[in-house]
Amino acid sequence: MKKRTILIITICFAVVFIGSGLASEVGDFEIEELLKKGRTLSFKKFSETGGKDSGKRKARSDTWFSSDPEDLKPLVGTTWEFTFTVIDTFKRKITFGTDIEKDDEDDVYLVCLNQHSGEVTLVYYTELPTQAGGGYGFYAIFANDEFTQIYTFKIKGNEATGTLTAIPSSGMAEDFPITGIKTAPEIYCDSKDGGWLVTSDLWIRAVIETAEKGPVNAVFYKSSENTTGRGDTVISGHFYASPYDVSWGDSGNPDLYVKIWFDISGRIDVNFFHVSVPDIEVYSAYPYDGSYDNRDKATMDNRYVRHEFQR
Repeated sequence: MKKRTILIITICFAVVFIGSGLASEVGDFEIEELLKKGRTLSFKKFSETGGKDSGKRKARSDTWFSSDPEDLKPLVGTTWEFTFTVIDTFKRKITFGTDIEKDDEDDVYLVCLNQHSGEVTLVYYTELPTQAGGGYGFYAIFANDEFTQIYTFKIKGNEATGTLTAIPSSGMAEDFPITGIKTAPEIYCDSKDGGWLVTSDLWIRAVIETAEKGPVNAVFYKSSENTTGRGDTVISGHFYASPYDVSWGDSGNPDLYVKIWFDISGRIDVNFFHVSVPDIEVYSAYPYDGSYDNRDKATMDNRYVRHEFQR
């Protein structure tokens, strides 16, 4: 009887996941409202597992949440594909925002988007419950009227492991092991003031003039950094629209290619190549001091923009 009950419950979860698989593709989302509200979800309290790191985390009841932005940096501007099995195997891509925020309790968070269901929530770095392996890791709840999914996971390099806690409206929870892999970007850059530090002192930014939402900051995907035989350095990558902002935004849909050449003579060439439909404002600064040095517009009629600096 017990095995039959467990089988029935598992089948019910599979039906729910398959049903959610019929959801439409991600559209536009009003992320700004979520950011303004800070923590908008009622987070489940974990039992205390001990091991306080007083330099990075503070106690609130029996749960620890990080107030250190460094803890969230491995997720900034990335997309992860999580895999779990409920009879069938399911894959879910979650994209994380580029701006680390603080809520009214001084805890840091990122906005994240489930690309499959279109649900938006917040992710925190916190102390994990024993059923999720204990220790410290990431915690996010995706919830609607019918179903709640709690992702708790740790990452190492480009891989993640953890637990998906699934709670249907009936209220009976079930835990499923999950694995994850980072799909974008391949190389991390610090986001700053709406743009990106491709080195410690070279800053670039692109703003896409979208028909749907007006100007939106583009995300930079740094794909490579290499040194030539004679000592020049070249960095390449592309800007793309965030899926938070427009339905066609995706890391695999470049809007503006970038090639940055650091010549052995000290010259720096920042090359922008427009490959989209909307106009794109491009900015650069070297050395970056909080404001841009160059600003131009790349369009369908003027695809190429070049900025030059001297070290």
